[in-house]
Amino acid sequence: MPGVTWVAFAPLGTVAVWLFLVVYQVRRERVGTWTEVFLLGACLSVSAYALSDVAFFTAGTADAARDAAVSSLTSLTFTGFFFMVYGAVLRTRFRWSLFLGLVPVGIIVILIPGAILTGVRPVDIGINWLPEYDRAWFGLWAAVLLVFVLTAIASIYLTYREVRRQSVPLARRLMALILCLLLAVALSLATNTAEDLYQLDLVPLLSTALVAPGIVLLFAQSPYAERSLTDILRRSKARDYEVQGAFLLHDNGTLIGSELVPGQNMIDPDVFGATLDVIQNFMRTSFPAFRGKWLQSIRHGDLTLVMERGSWTTVAVVIKGQENDQLRRYLRDRIQSFEADNRAVLEDWRGNASEAVGLNALLGDLVR
Repeated sequence: MPGVTWVAFAPLGTVAVWLFLVVYQVRRERVGTWTEVFLLGACLSVSAYALSDVAFFTAGTADAARDAAVSSLTSLTFTGFFFMVYGAVLRTRFRWSLFLGLVPVGIIVILIPGAILTGVRPVDIGINWLPEYDRAWFGLWAAVLLVFVLTAIASIYLTYREVRRQSVPLARRLMALILCLLLAVALSLATNTAEDLYQLDLVPLLSTALVAPGIVLLFAQSPYAERSLTDILRRSKARDYEVQGAFLLHDNGTLIGSELVPGQNMIDPDVFGATLDVIQNFMRTSFPAFRGKWLQSIRHGDLTLVMERGSWTTVAVVIKGQENDQLRRYLRDRIQSFEADNRAVLEDWRGNASEAVGLNALLGDLVR
């Protein structure tokens, strides 16, 4: 059996970076919107892909190598899907129709073991094995994956153009991400083309090259950059809706504060909290499966009540138009910041709004 060298373990760098991104997102509670869920899925699938490649490169038997190759191709297929839907939601908003992309993913996953991957062969190039594919089926799989990745890159590029008008440093980070993804795709295509056309034994480079976009994403996800990107995208996409009013309520049902746009006639703010509490209790009582959960939105005509919950408070905004992930992320960030500044007051809330620091700034910013 040929021996392995460091090149067989090089994808472990990719595993480390993308798993760190997973831990970073979860610890900072960045899993509450569809954009964040899809990014988390991409991080997990990239990690699984790179780890499967290490298992494949170092496998001791042909059967073990084949199983690892199936896992690698499956993970890479899901990686393409998650990047595509992440880019789409980042650019526009979540739509259930995005899950139609799972149809070709499911078909490909079924075809991988018996049609796309035909076998493995031993080599002596620092890794133990290289995969063997059916040329036609592999071409179909590669075409689907390329569509996923190029769609993601196109969506991120359109987002880059929006961000560039407001923040050049953040736009540069997005462009770096695009270039790293293109480089990873180019290395993968070059390796597979050389193997297929010239019968060369080359180490597959994609799982190692994906460490670069992981590092860029990690840098872009730093607290300062993330807040700036979220705020910029929220302002850019604010044309999708108009905020009519904002309310902050304590978990005991009392209203802490409210702000309405000038000339807007709404329910009495003091009645708002009690009414919302009645609606949530009705949902929990009528549908036992909802117990322990909280109401996220109520839609009536062209008005939507969007709610985000913190540890002690709930912020609610009434909007005319379509909500998006950037609005929800902004609400969550603001309420977390507000609660951090008022922890002692909120833990022993006595109904005195004047004790809350930053209340007027919080509500005022939401209705602007």
